[in-house]
Amino acid sequence: MKARIMLAATLTALTFSCSEKPEDVKPLEPSYQPENRLWYCGQILDIKSAVRTENGGECTFYLSPSSGITDADEMISKGNSLIVNVGSLQGYKESFDMTYRDFTMGDADVNTRTKAFDFSLDLSGDNLELYIWVVGNDGKELVAGYSGPAPESVKAPVHLSNQFLLDGRKEDIGSVLDWRTAGKTRTYYICSAAGITRPESGLKADLEITIPEECYGKQIDLSAAEGIVIRCSGEDFIAEGGSMEGTLTASAGRLGSDLGLSVDISSGSRSLKVEFSGNTSSGYFSSNTFGISGQEDSALNKVFGYQGTGSLTLAFGNADRQLSRPEDLRDNGEGQSGIAVRFTLASNQIGSEVEIGPGSAAAAVFVYDYDNVATYSLKKGDIASGSILVLDEMQDGRLYAKADITLVDGRTVNAEYFGEITMMDEDFDISPILPEASAIIVTDKDENELQNLEITSLRIRKTESFKSSFGETTPAYVLYFINANSAEDPHNDACTPQLAVKDDAFGLNGSLDGHFWHFVYTYNSGVTLLQYGKYGSQYNSFGYCPASAVIDATWNEDKSLDIVFSFKDEVISSWGSASGTGNTVSIEWHGKAELYTGSQENLLTESDLK
Repeated sequence: MKARIMLAATLTALTFSCSEKPEDVKPLEPSYQPENRLWYCGQILDIKSAVRTENGGECTFYLSPSSGITDADEMISKGNSLIVNVGSLQGYKESFDMTYRDFTMGDADVNTRTKAFDFSLDLSGDNLELYIWVVGNDGKELVAGYSGPAPESVKAPVHLSNQFLLDGRKEDIGSVLDWRTAGKTRTYYICSAAGITRPESGLKADLEITIPEECYGKQIDLSAAEGIVIRCSGEDFIAEGGSMEGTLTASAGRLGSDLGLSVDISSGSRSLKVEFSGNTSSGYFSSNTFGISGQEDSALNKVFGYQGTGSLTLAFGNADRQLSRPEDLRDNGEGQSGIAVRFTLASNQIGSEVEIGPGSAAAAVFVYDYDNVATYSLKKGDIASGSILVLDEMQDGRLYAKADITLVDGRTVNAEYFGEITMMDEDFDISPILPEASAIIVTDKDENELQNLEITSLRIRKTESFKSSFGETTPAYVLYFINANSAEDPHNDACTPQLAVKDDAFGLNGSLDGHFWHFVYTYNSGVTLLQYGKYGSQYNSFGYCPASAVIDATWNEDKSLDIVFSFKDEVISSWGSASGTGNTVSIEWHGKAELYTGSQENLLTESDLK
């Protein structure tokens, strides 16, 4: 009997651990023509031994670079043998699987996991003719050729396919869980029962295998390895006074896909073999909690996300109620309260721990303290240190996130979460809603505060003959914003800002262009807040008019006033040049006004304000 097949397919997930081969040039051809040799990703080994086992028509071939091996078990224990199993010699192309080191594939994978595949096999008596050529979609390549004797093994091994053999007892594998402690360990729960998807409390898997993260993807010598834990039905797999010997290999694609697990170990009189290839239920061990120093941890059940261009934003907090949108994080069930965290990572920062601290540009991190209406950020230097870790290996909307943040006041904020992310279509703002405050605020071009004065009262008068600094006389309301610096005389504009507007300014929400206004504030105490202390409507002879000024002023039914007024100290001259500090003045008042009673005309009376 002699046959050969040639197939081409697209590879979706073929797992190798060796170095990448340079990009192939089509048409594909084998990189090496072996004669009793094996070529794997550039490494060449002579095939010096070959044996076979037969069981009811099923035939398995073992080919090794070690000479003089006549036993299949010894072939397996060497860990460097090419193993080819066929359902039958006549129909081998319809039912086969082959393994070499960390490479595994079967007949079902040819059309989905390879882009080039050539396989021929012929057995005449004890003489074997074998040829294999596999190219993965990632360019990794295996070529093997053998012509020579392949006698039956002197001792037939137990062949496992998605099965385990524990102390001579063979079981089919119904479920495998791949659960990880971020950056530390991977635990494989192997269950004979089907349909198990999570390591729920009380789960007693048939086997639990825990390996350190650094051992993943390698063949582990269990006689020398540390940190390997193997448990059988909840009990440690170690004979009394003994240790483990043998090998273990685990490798996979993305979390939950294409796990290849091979175990062959013994401890005294005990033995365990596992062979598994396939998908798993997967995830990360996580507390799913949100913690603040000095407070009891709260359950973290919801994380919001936004996928930007080349970035990912996540937000979560300790709001103890049903959350449907990010803004709900502000409300802990009793109005604005609690703590929330919002951070943004660049795409290339996902998958590794990001250190944060003063001067770090690695992550945009914010901690929102709703109880104190405060925002802590890297930019302001409110965050002393910390780290952010996001692992995005999921194919089903789940990911792992961990944040540890220390504020400059000594408080710590920490959170850990694994699960689905509620993704938003648009970016969101969950910063604290500032209460209505009455203040004079001056900020520079970098939004640093230069002055922040509480307005203690607002005095108002109305006159038919207000004369601006630019010479115009007009009916107007004049507002005096009294603060801690104000002198007894409210006309002292070195300490009390003054704003004059006409009736048409009330009810106006927007630009003051086309409306009369006049503002004066000449404060100077070692810091130049404003280059020009006087501003107003455009007058060509003076030009002290900023590029823009806006107002939102309302007389309420209870005769209280809401005023928000701002402009930038930047004056554009008639020939187009700009001057000024670039600072921004913002004045906000909410409440009843007091009647002006000074030396200037006032057409208003107490009854107008009550």
